[in-house]
Amino acid sequence: MENVLRQLVETISLSTAENREITYSENAIGITALIFCPLKVEFRRSHPEIKSRSTEIDDGYLFEKQVKEAATRLFGKRTLIEPSIPYESPQNVRIEGHPDLLIIGKKKVLVLECKAPNFLFSNINAAQDIIFCKNGQTVSIPPHYLLQSRIQKFLVQNYFTDKEIIHYIFAKALIRRDAKFKKAYIFHETQTSATKEEMEYLIKKFLNEKSPRYPWECRYCPYREAGLCQGKDPAPFETRQMEVPTELKSLIRSYTEAYQNLKETEAALKDAFPTNTHIEVDVNGRKKKIGWITKTKHTWDLKAILRTLKVEALSYLQIKPHASPFIEEALTQRGYNPDDFRKNENQVIWRGL
Repeated sequence: MENVLRQLVETISLSTAENREITYSENAIGITALIFCPLKVEFRRSHPEIKSRSTEIDDGYLFEKQVKEAATRLFGKRTLIEPSIPYESPQNVRIEGHPDLLIIGKKKVLVLECKAPNFLFSNINAAQDIIFCKNGQTVSIPPHYLLQSRIQKFLVQNYFTDKEIIHYIFAKALIRRDAKFKKAYIFHETQTSATKEEMEYLIKKFLNEKSPRYPWECRYCPYREAGLCQGKDPAPFETRQMEVPTELKSLIRSYTEAYQNLKETEAALKDAFPTNTHIEVDVNGRKKKIGWITKTKHTWDLKAILRTLKVEALSYLQIKPHASPFIEEALTQRGYNPDDFRKNENQVIWRGL
């Protein structure tokens, strides 16, 4: 009986992906090649028989299918299903984007990219069935969805130069606010497109950095599961390392020498000060203590705090950086995407010795 039921599930899965195969011209790559691990492009070409399979992917394909059928019934020939939108890079790379659907008007083009994630966080009343993200109402759209949408808008703008382009992420997902869950349709407008400079930067990374872009990619990769790849660390977000100009060399030398002198002086002070003694000195108009001081360390009972303050406690708690890998693993084991629970933002900060 189990074999019969497995065949039923297999047939359902195949029907959702029916007519879903996207083709590219020779040597062209898709938008996802710029967003995710570039090695997938090579494996996809050499092993076309290997496919990503999951219930979440089936749900996404089914939602896409429903949206495309509905749009075709409503708008007829004005609806373009996954058209190929090209971009020729000066780096001799051809990008071919395939937005889920375009609805062509006289003066405007509406672009929809369909998504069906498990659930999304929101600050919106969970009672709504249809959500338009505006007037401060927000839904936590994963960063790779946003990047994909901005690239799509860039490509479509370059293709339909005489029309205004309006792009939406059209999602169907559980919305979570506080402790309530409700499935809803979400329209998130893509306000800005990618720039030509961003496109060329992403293409350069695709050509030169053959590693995942997100820490969770390898866990879901069918090529790793098939034993074709052992997995790699994600490409780090790195600032540019510069050659030290002549005019900076003396400053760098003074800086490193001062740092070394500071550490040596501090070590000598630690030895010289008797236990439990300190002094106060004036530093830029502020009193600072130097020496051995008594400091009270609080160890909070987090479970008791959560029981007492409930949701309010979240305003005061922070996840320690070293705990992030454990939280990622715990969420992944439960079938969740860690990026649905966080906002990723790269920052350039000063780091000294």
